[in-house]
Parts: sequence; structure tokens; C-alpha cells
Amino acid sequence: MLNLLLPAGKRLISISDLHLGGGCTRTDELLDFLGGLSLTDHDDIDLWAILFNGDSADGAAGMIYSDAEVAVIHRIDSIRQAGVLILACPGNHDPTVPAWLTATHVAEEDGFAVESEGQRFWFLHGHRWDQSLALSPTLTEKMIEWERDVASWDVDLARKIKEEFNLHGGVVESVEAGVRAALAANPTLAGIVRGHTHEDAVRGRSFDTGSWCGTRKPCWLELVAGTASLNTFGG
Repeated sequence: MLNLLLPAGKRLISISDLHLGGGCTRTDELLDFLGGLSLTDHDDIDLWAILFNGDSADGAAGMIYSDAEVAVIHRIDSIRQAGVLILACPGNHDPTVPAWLTATHVAEEDGFAVESEGQRFWFLHGHRWDQSLALSPTLTEKMIEWERDVASWDVDLARKIKEEFNLHGGVVESVEAGVRAALAANPTLAGIVRGHTHEDAVRGRSFDTGSWCGTRKPCWLELVAGTASLNTFGG
């Protein structure tokens, strides 16, 4: 785990599950969001870092990006060139963080611990708690194959995997159970910030930053002065 200190008078923004190269269906909104980020807000609180919390790309290699997705990548790079730190966690779709993120700091699977005003937050993708990924070795191996080669995706088998997930309480409950256990083991943590399940929600000290694909409105988390808040883009 990488430990970072958010400087006083600075803010950090975290987003997850962009799924560029395959599943990002909201590239226009993502471009608007990134383009609308002010490096200094109305209270003169500078943007210190953007943390990409896993599944930034839809696969580990061989991705083909649309023109809109390439524009997103260029926008991220322009933010980096403006002096904002780019932090990156791996996810289950991108166990190797994509090179185009040109991240300042890249975490291992256990993510980042960020301290702000004495409050410590743990950022990670969250798939490590997804017990359904281990239900069947055969299905797990197939998922790894898909991550390496998106062209091998099997719709029928994907449906079977989803059905097995739901039989065991679903992905969300599986991951949230892991989060609850981690919070119980680390009572001084102010919160755990994760992605993976594509559910924008705050459950006590658990923050799920949703995704930039699908029908739900995309979300982003802001950490400033020891307080984390989940925001919905576009209202």
C-alpha cells in the first residue's frame, strides 16, 4: 500500500471504472467532467491529484480506443501537464495500469492510504473482496483470458458467470462484506473508497464511486480537509 499525505489547502478527486477501450458509454460526459475541473476552486483550494481507482481500461492489453476515448486520454494528460498528480490503482480489468495514464504514482492491488487533516482514507478498486470471482476456477480462468484478449469474450459464458454471482448474494454484497470486515479490523479508518461494483453509494464509511458506463449517472469523490463527499456528475 502506498501512503500519501494530502497537503493542507489541497483537494483530491477520485473516479473509477472508466472502462476505456470497451465499456465506456459516457465519454462525452467524461470529457465534460475532466474539462470542467478547475485547478483552483472558488475557495482557492488547489486540485492536488486525480486518483483513477481501477478499471480505467477495459482490458490489460490490445484495446482499441475510439476517437472520443482518445480525446479523454489527451485531456487526462493535459491535466497532468498542468501539475496535477495522476494516481492509479489496478482493477480486475486492468491488472496492469494502462501506460496512457502516465501516472505519477501507481499502487499495487491494495491501493493507496491517503491522510487528510488527521483522517485516513483507503482507496482501492475493491475486486479483491469479490468472492464470486473465485466461485469456479474454470470461470475465473476464462475471465482472465477475456481481460487479456477482449475478442475472446463469450456472451453465454458471461451470462453464466453473472447467474453464479447472483446465486451467492451478488457482487455488491460480496464486496461490501469485505469492506465491513476491513473497517472493523481498522477502526481508525475514516473511510474506504472503492469501485468495481458500478454502484454509486455511501454506506457509512464505505464510498462506492460508481462507473462511467451504463445507465446510472457517473460519480466522483472529492477529499478535502479530512472530509470525503460523493458527487453525481450532471446533478
